[in-house]
Amino acid sequence: MDGSQRPSVRLAAGYFILVLAVAGMLGVTLVGMQAQGAVRVLLQSESRWSVEVRDAVIHLQTFSLTGDPAEWWEYESSLAYPRAVRRPLEVVLESPGDADRLEEALSADPLTSGNIPALRRFTQLFAGRDQTREALGLWLEADRQLQRIEGLADEMLEAVELSGPGSPESVALQEELDRLHHDLMEVDTRFAEVITQWVTGLERTVRIALVVSSLVLAILGTLLMWVAGARLRRSRAALEESEERFRQVSEAIREVFWLTDRKKSRMLYVSPGYERIWRRSRDELMADPSSWLDPVYPEDRGRVEAAVEGQVRGEYDVEYRIELPDGGMRWIRDRAFPVRDRHGEVTRIAGIAEDITYRKEMERELLQSGTVRAMAQLSGVVGHELNNLLTVVQSHAQLALSDVDAGSPVAEDLRAVTEAADGAAGLARKLLSISRQQLLVPRPTHLERLLGESREMIRAVLPEGVRFSLEAPVDLPPVWVDPGYLREAISAFVAYSGADRPDVVWVELDRADSGEPVPVHGGTLPPGEFLRIVVGNNSEGGVRGEPDELFAPMGVQEAVAEGLVAFGLPAAQGILEQSGGGVRLAPEAGSSRACFLIFLPLWEGRPPRAP
Repeated sequence: MDGSQRPSVRLAAGYFILVLAVAGMLGVTLVGMQAQGAVRVLLQSESRWSVEVRDAVIHLQTFSLTGDPAEWWEYESSLAYPRAVRRPLEVVLESPGDADRLEEALSADPLTSGNIPALRRFTQLFAGRDQTREALGLWLEADRQLQRIEGLADEMLEAVELSGPGSPESVALQEELDRLHHDLMEVDTRFAEVITQWVTGLERTVRIALVVSSLVLAILGTLLMWVAGARLRRSRAALEESEERFRQVSEAIREVFWLTDRKKSRMLYVSPGYERIWRRSRDELMADPSSWLDPVYPEDRGRVEAAVEGQVRGEYDVEYRIELPDGGMRWIRDRAFPVRDRHGEVTRIAGIAEDITYRKEMERELLQSGTVRAMAQLSGVVGHELNNLLTVVQSHAQLALSDVDAGSPVAEDLRAVTEAADGAAGLARKLLSISRQQLLVPRPTHLERLLGESREMIRAVLPEGVRFSLEAPVDLPPVWVDPGYLREAISAFVAYSGADRPDVVWVELDRADSGEPVPVHGGTLPPGEFLRIVVGNNSEGGVRGEPDELFAPMGVQEAVAEGLVAFGLPAAQGILEQSGGGVRLAPEAGSSRACFLIFLPLWEGRPPRAP
């Protein structure tokens, strides 16, 4: 070979090496992408399994509280996918690498048959590996927890059918369900950690191989794998965030929540409350979005149709009557607000419709009788409805805030909505305090935990400069109360104790056993074991006032003159009485300062009897 040929040979060798490097990079990249795709399918399958299981537990919890057969049906429907993947999961662990058995198991159910190609590739790449056994073992462990929940569900169904929702048996099963669900979520979290480590390991392997092949190609491959891994992690985070948003919204909706496109040509969603209030099928409404207008009274229809045009501007708040299929009539209050995208463009219209028939009847009774009692009942109804509405408004405002830029004008408007809703929530509580008939949903509650978690909320009712102190042992037994209403009652006593601006207002919890009847305002409590709550301040003489005056229902004009400070004490006393307890104003032990002494009977496995 002469010298003229050597450069050509070296050039050819260089091209050959470059081709090998490129081929190696492409091969490594292809294998890496296949590996990631296979792991991604596994992660997506488990994520769907996790979502369906969480939905099933939510419906089962709701069924335990309400006994609604529809919730049981939703529970069973949510378990369709988790049950479908149970057998394929066992096949992978029993026979690693047997793609034919896996395909047969996946083909047995339409819910899993679509993943056959991806999961065959996963079996070819990762069958028998320690990471595979560890990840799928965790999934199988979570499935065993799910099977225990299914067994518990059958017991819960029997308890609800025999004793009804909310019975002690149902409560005990609810607590066991919460424990099993917590254990299942812990296993699910460990699975996510294993998969994340797996993906990270794959990324590292691909990066090393690409560096060996070519520095430039390695950098490119590393970036591609990093982006792919980041997208996978973001998908997981977005899925978890979506699940949390759905949970918050679904828990907040109590009336009819509806969602349409901007042109009102498609009904995107309507909550089950539509069938209960309108007594018409949701399917019919989804097929014909304008059919909700059919039962509107002719006298009201023109006004409602004209008002619909203001929905896109957020100027829709109307009351109208509808005729029920049986000839009855209901009053409806319907509100709507626009939903905007990141650019401020209106993309959807959301709304809330509620049955205000009872409120209308109360208004008529108030006008006819002119009695304070009717006004108090009306205030309680309005306060309750306002509180329900504010819960939805606050939830949607928070959800909308998370979707917009924090510095945008839309975000500023949403924060103003949130602040206004918070202020209106205070008004709702004052309205509810006028009517002492509270609808309580009690359950066994550890009060030291409740007050500890609500410390800042309770502190907020005190004037500026007044300190708040909470002393509570950590081993106190539970009491049978409605946590939300009891927190409001304690806040009312704290607010009144701080009305004269003392240096400090304190709340102390301890256990009190009495062999004698316990005196409280308006009567006595039978002997027994109690949780005692002391609310007081360090001013001279302590809490001021006479019990008969403090706990007497206050007129509206008198309450306004007093700044509404004591307006909630009668309602707070009513909440305690409905919970089987009571309160008295008495000197603090070893001191002449007066304080509120609150007594609540300890939870003994059954609700206490109200005095």
